[in-house]
Amino acid sequence: MAALGLSNPDISSRLFMSRATVKTHLSHVYSKLGVANRTQLASFASSEPEVVDRDRGPHDPRRGR
Repeated sequence: MAALGLSNPDISSRLFMSRATVKTHLSHVYSKLGVANRTQLASFASSEPEVVDRDRGPHDPRRGR
């Protein structure tokens, strides 16, 4: 969702979690992907089309999407 341009408040309201929780999860994502910020995350996502499908949202291998 962050790679699609949603803000932390937007993500938190869609996922029914606090902004702090979103911030923590994004920090973990940044660390695992080796990126420093939202801009680099978006760049990474656009270079890896199987990670984010802009029409269907983030890929979830558990749901076969």
